[in-house]
Amino acid sequence: MAEIRPPSFEWRRCSGALTIELALDRLDDPGIPTPPVSREAAAAIASRLAADLAGIVGGIERAGMVIPGALYDQTELLRPGFPLLQALEDVFRGTLGTGQFIPQLIALGAEAGGFPIAALNPQRRSGPLLLLPFILVGLEDHIAALSHALEDRLLQSGKVSPDARAAVLQAFPLQARNMSYATVADLCALLQVQLEHSGFGELWRLLEHALFQRPGVNWVTLASGNSFLISGSEVYVPFYTFDDWAQIGPGRDREANGLAAGYGEWVRCYRQYVMTLTAYGLSVRIQLGDPELDGLDPDTALARMQARPALAGDYLVRRDRGRPDRSAWAS
Repeated sequence: MAEIRPPSFEWRRCSGALTIELALDRLDDPGIPTPPVSREAAAAIASRLAADLAGIVGGIERAGMVIPGALYDQTELLRPGFPLLQALEDVFRGTLGTGQFIPQLIALGAEAGGFPIAALNPQRRSGPLLLLPFILVGLEDHIAALSHALEDRLLQSGKVSPDARAAVLQAFPLQARNMSYATVADLCALLQVQLEHSGFGELWRLLEHALFQRPGVNWVTLASGNSFLISGSEVYVPFYTFDDWAQIGPGRDREANGLAAGYGEWVRCYRQYVMTLTAYGLSVRIQLGDPELDGLDPDTALARMQARPALAGDYLVRRDRGRPDRSAWAS
């Protein structure tokens, strides 16, 4: 192919994924990832997906395209800074030995059951939705136009062809209910809707801050009294024992007959948020609760939390018949 521009050119990427909704009654062990496929299978899938995208938006022949022969959980793709997509871009950069940009389709297949690049190896499958990501790389103005076209058309009118569906099902041992295309922005928007509909709108605020690497400190406080301070992809979470929660923490103004239920709700929210934030790749720092946070600005509150004692592992101790016993409230 002809050279397009010398090494100093400006480039950018846009990205998306083939989404695969699994049949709920045929889910395998959710802790076992589907292994990557061979180079031949990856090439077959990549050529079918590229043909689909060319029909949906056109112009992709002027862009580089990288597609891994692997399926990922949503929590692996939607991580702070999107490291999986960055790893795919790094693969493309690595092919430009001369520094000259040449459009090409790169399909990544496995060697000995995995990729040589550790960041590309699937780690988990926690739900009924799997993703096969792709990136398009090229000159800045062209990719900007492609990105706009993908956002306009991919989710609403991007049909998966029978050939693409057959290539995926031939390569992966799946029972798929549905396949569709979506941009990464579409996936984020769908996640936001799902969380807000389930009453976890504040959780989305934390994830959005980390995913898109927003500047500054974001401080989220729930109706249950739980607090989360996020800076970059680090989240600082105050934790209280029941006594501290009831005496100096969020439960200090509650009636005595509502303390047990209130603390139960507080711990439930704590666990749900910590588990989800960790799953999406955020670094969660559990700190000893600080009753003096109220009324502080976010930056000052974050500095106070960073200075508090850090808690890790099975740090609560319960005594039973005089013998210490570890409890795992926050492990």
